[in-house]
Amino acid sequence: MSEYIYIAGDSPLQTGAVGDKPRLTKDSIVVYNTVTDMESFYFEENRDEEGEYFSFSPHFSLKKYQVSSLEVHLPQVGDKMIKNSQKKAVDQLYLYIKDYFERSVAAKLEILFCLNGDEENTISFRKDVAFSELKLTDLYYLERKFLTITK
Repeated sequence: MSEYIYIAGDSPLQTGAVGDKPRLTKDSIVVYNTVTDMESFYFEENRDEEGEYFSFSPHFSLKKYQVSSLEVHLPQVGDKMIKNSQKKAVDQLYLYIKDYFERSVAAKLEILFCLNGDEENTISFRKDVAFSELKLTDLYYLERKFLTITK
């Protein structure tokens, strides 16, 4: 099973790759300076094959705007030392959230960290936090953690 991040918001959320830093050559071949530059989140919308919205988890109070991504190297809660790829991942997730609040009229964002297939299981840890008080460690991965961030 894969570790995922599910995000729900009250405004549209950015989709696609977030965090990769490609360097293009003259032949339009994508080249990266390091493996860390290549790693990124790839957020997908909550739409089925017919284009209909569905909710990734019943725990979300915000139903329409949702995205999901593999967790891509987030540090685990309790990690003492983190690798460069983990630092990049948590920084990119923070910047994603910051951009969400800056570019829209959004007031709230919910994040569920969990294994694919565990989206309906009981929440193991819940935290509500204002974005101005959000710490990078709040974004560390913990199975079935539910984070509510307000503007």
